[in-house]
Amino acid sequence: MQQDSKTDKSHQIILLNDDGSIHYSSETLFSTKSYKGKSILNDNPFLDSIFKQLLELEVGGATIRYSKMENPIPLLKGAFDFSFSRVKREGGQFILWSIYDYSDLYKKIKASQQKRNEMELYKEKMKIKGKNLDSKD
Repeated sequence: MQQDSKTDKSHQIILLNDDGSIHYSSETLFSTKSYKGKSILNDNPFLDSIFKQLLELEVGGATIRYSKMENPIPLLKGAFDFSFSRVKREGGQFILWSIYDYSDLYKKIKASQQKRNEMELYKEKMKIKGKNLDSKD
């Protein structure tokens, strides 16, 4: 696989060998060069914890997805979605790890939810104040 110059800068593709080493990376979100020849599992507790499950995936079978993961691995700061599937490419079978950076979107959603929660709390507070004023009569 060659890196496409049109690759979305908020999406990284990594092909993992069955030993956790990196066969290919698009290098768009973080550099994997320091993992050349060694497993990425050692520095990634999350990936290490699910790797046995990933090895059980079949080519063309199910895709495993994880959404809204905040700071999921040391090299990624922000909120990300991960998907994992088994693929067959030149050179063998690999685990396709797709990483999507939705940090800005999730930040906006979180801020919107926070405003909505604050409005609900304010409404409740006003209801209580209204009841207290009514009961003083």
